[in-house]
Amino acid sequence: MAAGKLYEAIFYTILNGKIVRQFQNKTANSIERVNKNDRLVHEELYDYLDGAIIDIGVKEHEEYGKFWSVTLKEEAGTIQNLQFSYSSGYAAGFLKTLPNIDLKKQPRLCPMQRR
Repeated sequence: MAAGKLYEAIFYTILNGKIVRQFQNKTANSIERVNKNDRLVHEELYDYLDGAIIDIGVKEHEEYGKFWSVTLKEEAGTIQNLQFSYSSGYAAGFLKTLPNIDLKKQPRLCPMQRR
């Protein structure tokens, strides 16, 4: 009998107009900051995510509240999961743009922050 995982997802959030991936430890490209829970975090920042949107849903977490979860699949097969607050400006912008996205293609998701 063989055992295996179907996929492992990489999780991202949005902060200050950037896509953010957190790590347990420092990486070559990560920056350190103290988050709102007064915890030191290591994060890599990105301008966008590419991938075919394969799922969009709403989830709720006891500690973090209600949020949108957008699952993307890269051409290489990597699963990425972008999560953002349910009632945020990012959510409003994404949902307004969604009807114009060709789901047969791999859109580029780029959060923007107004200055």
